[in-house]
Amino acid sequence: MQELLNSLEVELEKLINDKLYTSFKSEIRNEHSDFESLQKSIFQTYENSAGLSKAELKAEILSLISQSWNASDGQPFSEFSAGYYEAVQACLQSIPETLEIPQEKDRFTALKTDSFLLKLAKGAKSIAFRASTVLVRTANLFRKTKQPIHYWNHKIPLRAIGEYYLLGEYIQSILEVRARYYTLFSKAYQELKEWEESADTAEFTRLDFSHLTKSFSKVRKDLKTELVNNLHTTTQQLRKAATTVDTLEHSPNRYEEKNLMAHLQSADGLWQKEDAGWHNTFDAFFEEWRADLEVFRLISLAESDFVTYQSAQSNNLSEDIGEELEAIFNYIHSAIADLEKSKDEDFSLTLKKCNYRAQKTLDQEVIPLLVEKLSSNQIINAVNRFEADLNRALENLTTERKIAKIPTDYLAPIAIANITTISPYELIAFEITPTFKSQLDRIKGEFIGQLDESVTVARDLDHMITFGLTAALQQLQDHPAAKEDAQKVAIESLRRSEERVRDIQTALADIIDTTNEQLRIALNDYIESLRQLTVNENVREIRMRVMRARAIQQTEAYKAEMKDSAKAYTSQVVAHAKAWLNKLKILQHDLSQRFILTSKKEAASKEVSDFLSESQEVINALPIIYRNLYRIEPLTDHELFVGRQQEYDQLMGAYANWEKGRMGSAVIIGEKWSGLTSYLNYIQHQSPFRYAVNRITCETESYGTQQLLTFLHGLLENDTAETPIQCVSALNEGPRRIIIVEDIQNLYLRKVGGFARLKDLLELISHTSKNIFWIATSTLYTWNYFQKTLNVQDVFSYHIKLQPPTAVELSNIVAKRNRISGYKILFDPSEDDLKSKKFKNLSEADQQATLKGRFFKKLIDFSESNISMALMFWLLSTKSVDQNGIVIGDFRKPDLGFLMAFDIGKVLALHQLILHDGLTLNQFTIVNRSSHQSAFLMLSMMLEDGILIFKNDIYTVNPLVYRSVISLLKAKNLIY
Repeated sequence: MQELLNSLEVELEKLINDKLYTSFKSEIRNEHSDFESLQKSIFQTYENSAGLSKAELKAEILSLISQSWNASDGQPFSEFSAGYYEAVQACLQSIPETLEIPQEKDRFTALKTDSFLLKLAKGAKSIAFRASTVLVRTANLFRKTKQPIHYWNHKIPLRAIGEYYLLGEYIQSILEVRARYYTLFSKAYQELKEWEESADTAEFTRLDFSHLTKSFSKVRKDLKTELVNNLHTTTQQLRKAATTVDTLEHSPNRYEEKNLMAHLQSADGLWQKEDAGWHNTFDAFFEEWRADLEVFRLISLAESDFVTYQSAQSNNLSEDIGEELEAIFNYIHSAIADLEKSKDEDFSLTLKKCNYRAQKTLDQEVIPLLVEKLSSNQIINAVNRFEADLNRALENLTTERKIAKIPTDYLAPIAIANITTISPYELIAFEITPTFKSQLDRIKGEFIGQLDESVTVARDLDHMITFGLTAALQQLQDHPAAKEDAQKVAIESLRRSEERVRDIQTALADIIDTTNEQLRIALNDYIESLRQLTVNENVREIRMRVMRARAIQQTEAYKAEMKDSAKAYTSQVVAHAKAWLNKLKILQHDLSQRFILTSKKEAASKEVSDFLSESQEVINALPIIYRNLYRIEPLTDHELFVGRQQEYDQLMGAYANWEKGRMGSAVIIGEKWSGLTSYLNYIQHQSPFRYAVNRITCETESYGTQQLLTFLHGLLENDTAETPIQCVSALNEGPRRIIIVEDIQNLYLRKVGGFARLKDLLELISHTSKNIFWIATSTLYTWNYFQKTLNVQDVFSYHIKLQPPTAVELSNIVAKRNRISGYKILFDPSEDDLKSKKFKNLSEADQQATLKGRFFKKLIDFSESNISMALMFWLLSTKSVDQNGIVIGDFRKPDLGFLMAFDIGKVLALHQLILHDGLTLNQFTIVNRSSHQSAFLMLSMMLEDGILIFKNDIYTVNPLVYRSVISLLKAKNLIY
């Protein structure tokens, strides 16, 4: 048997040299090649990083390691070195399956290494053996030729023992050999990561990996020796097992087929588990590296965005208001020069000219423009844009990264059970971002407050100058001979004004410097918090806090969902009841108007005026900068745009079909002030189109055809066409393009022949919609009227109606504007809330959430899809504003029921104004079929009452009463 085992050992040693060593060497060579390739790529990236920002450099490195060492289920040993594994199996098949030979003497003799019980058992076994051979030994005493005495035989399952040790135990013994070079690779990658994190793009030296190369060479050199030594150790174990099996010392049960297969599978599985563990180790390491790179990239972007912010603010001051400040200085210097060189007889005239120039230039032009620019969103939104840029960078973070649950040095296999996932975005958004945001809100609040003070001072500059000049004129009139005294008063007044302008200039510079310094401090705290995320222990701690908070939030969300369901059902019941009640009120009103004694008298004027006057007082009491954030005007700052994703997708679907060669034209429909123009601005800003975009805004019906022709002449570079229809061929034969026609409701008048200009446009669209993608917009109620009169819906393939924003979207719209101001919003509970025990038992955060939800639900129910109206009534709901924040009272739907008292003439006039989206006096005279004088009187009375507003020669319905006017016209069945 020993010769057989010696022969087997020699054969296996040869297999190790030929096959197993080759498998190990190939793996080491491949992994070393991957490492060399990665470190060379990283070094080359740094060498070629001259034109890259830090953020771009980190992004480049991130892309290089994005595919390094992904997780794996592991490879069993039978696949790792299939040739060796199969060869060993073949060798084992060549040896006898079993052998039966006498036991060795040691199997009957107690050895020092035997346990006490085994010694007792061997003693008993020895006695039994002697008893069984007593007759032979006695007979031998009298025999000349002695009969040999043989120890009992034992049956050796030799092939099974060979498989057990040479395919089972040996595989487990060489795991340490593999761990040795994997540990070296891990150290090498960690050194490379440390170098990359500390490398400077300006000056850096390549990392010297020569010591690692030597280590790898030594591992390869010692590998064969270790594999052979492990074989010798294993064969020694095999020999011992073969000599002791089927004796008291070694049971043969483990070599039974079932147990043997389990052992072999366990050894193969252990190799696979270790292999998967090493993959997990390197995967977790590279995930940490990737997460760190994302954090460093986020830090670099934050620093870059801050530099951009500083530059933008500096430019805003120097470019936006520098011209106005210079104009004021020039006026003051010019006026002083004129007054100083003016002769006695001309001094009064010079004073008057200076005063006139101050009123004409400063009071009417320069100062209003300066105030407008100081309070514009361009300046006050800079901090918000900085915050938005940081948020965008944060949102681009990977949502999931792997991390080891316990601290690790990445020098040992990590079980899959010890790997978990984290969300870098969630970790930052949970703790770091809220703290940073609160600092930004405080900074924005202080910035707005200081800027508002400068606006107030700037607004009074013209009055200061004209007051001083007027005082000098008055003194000169009272004392004609005291020219020098009057001159002194005027010049001193001008010099004080000059000092005040310099104070404004200095104050603005100080505001910017202070804000920059505060932002720098906040940003440093933010960056330091981000750096803490590169330490895994900190990440694990934050992760636990996030998990606890998320569990609490889920519980609260479930409670809130149950409450919302109950509220929704109650709201439906209440809504139905209110609808029936309103119908009854309208019916009662209509019936009462039929009788003289119960009909209402014309007493609405005072109520309307009082309501509008009170509303204007509330708005005027707010800081001008805060008011400007909610002005009714199309958005040009696209950071403030929220929602409309459904409408955007519909338009992109229409555009995609048109690109495929189908006939296509789209109309976007919405109420006045619902955000149509802002939506178009947003679409153009997104630039989703591959073709040129041209845009025209229709102004008035009388100018419509000429305006459209002028637009088309410029588009086609041809001015020979006399009607839009004559442009059909040129449009169809020219390049494909997108044409946006805004406010088509302005192309008609409700009169005989009043649709001609609109029909020209519709015919042009019908004939060219295959080569031109037309996008038109119209107000809602005019569009409904067009559908009844012109079947206009047949011209447009896609009808996109602006949907009412949800309460959440409206809340986000307000929140975005409010973030610019930096004010903290606080919803003020009503008296009923304060009396409610249920409300008192809520936490402060839950109270605010309840009040906020209720407020926006009421506001959205009232404003429907009209965002501008919602923002206006948000302002009207403001109870107070101070440096700490804004207090919002409970939203109460304005009671404008007095509009129901309007006579039929005013109701029809409002109807015409709604359908035409505003009318000039002449247009109103035509559509109302009344004299110029009576039309002027009616419009003037409604203008005086505040029902209408007059701008650019056009009368339109006041936004404050727009919703109530719509309700009135619907109740009269004039619109739907």
